[in-house]
Amino acid sequence: MVELKLVKNEKQKKIICSPHQKLFHLTRPYRNFIMLGEASPRSIILYESKNINGLLENYKETPYVAKDDWDLINQVLINTPLN
Repeated sequence: MVELKLVKNEKQKKIICSPHQKLFHLTRPYRNFIMLGEASPRSIILYESKNINGLLENYKETPYVAKDDWDLINQVLINTPLN
């Protein structure tokens, strides 16, 4: 599963999610991802669910799987094991 989050301005450091969304990502870290779209500068970033706490604090300092590389994002989503 991939959840899409949007960042509307460059001053925003953290994503917004409900307690239910946070719990989902904490309890299901395998083959679940968060895709973050930045409006300015335009960018798309893929994170693993296990990084939800970092995204809630400061997404810019949280390690990501892929950034602005649709081929790599596609490979990760298709080839990640089901563990």
